[in-house]
Amino acid sequence: MQLIELMKRVDAGYPGGDTEMYHDEKGVPVEGVTGDSLAEFVVRAIYEGFEEAESDAEQLFQARKAIRRAFADLNSVMDALETR
Repeated sequence: MQLIELMKRVDAGYPGGDTEMYHDEKGVPVEGVTGDSLAEFVVRAIYEGFEEAESDAEQLFQARKAIRRAFADLNSVMDALETR
């Protein structure tokens, strides 16, 4: 799939679709947009792991892997905030 197709899936899943303002019409992250740093992070994480030559299944696997890694990191921060 093309990057923009993957980003449209992200946009559909992100609350309010706010990720849409952090990428251009090709799905490439844009600079200078402020407001929702998590939406920006999600767009950049998906973009950095995207390889157009890979199969759709592999692209989706890599996107899920990036988000799961971020989720684990955020959970670690939450644990630290709750226990200290």
